[in-house]
Amino acid sequence: MQRRTAFLLFLSLPGLAGASEWTRFRGPNGTGVVESGPLPAEFGKEKNLVWSAPLAPGYSSPVIGNRCVFVTSYDGPKEGHTGWTHCFDRASGKELWKQKGFTLDKRFLSVNTPVSSTAVTDGENVYVFFEAAGLISYDGQGRERWRRALGRFNNPYGMANSPVLAGGMLILQADQDT
Repeated sequence: MQRRTAFLLFLSLPGLAGASEWTRFRGPNGTGVVESGPLPAEFGKEKNLVWSAPLAPGYSSPVIGNRCVFVTSYDGPKEGHTGWTHCFDRASGKELWKQKGFTLDKRFLSVNTPVSSTAVTDGENVYVFFEAAGLISYDGQGRERWRRALGRFNNPYGMANSPVLAGGMLILQADQDT
């Protein structure tokens, strides 16, 4: 199996500069729209790119809270895969911490990855959902606050639902075949 590497790119976007947050899947209001300014028409190594960092594969999107960019990834040899939550410094791209969320000893479906859900953050804490581990919360220093196993899911395509924070609650939609 050939190892794939993704790169986390952090663009210099007027709408994401300063105090703006991108705290969940598709942004603060779930629309995927940056409301505070236009996106750049182009970017590259010398244009509108603040930093990039090597990252193992995964389908989740990065989220931004205060000084951190959080994202999940997975890696692993033939015997299994390990899921990770990463915290990168928003300004420099330096990896501040990386925490192991799960290890799988089985193959996953190619239409999805074991880290397809996008995290959610309140700015200080981050909440991630891994089908193999359930919901996990880390504080800003990467210490696990709590973990809630949610059982085996019956979904032929894998779980890709992303948690949201609303009204002081953490909400996770978990539709499946049974």
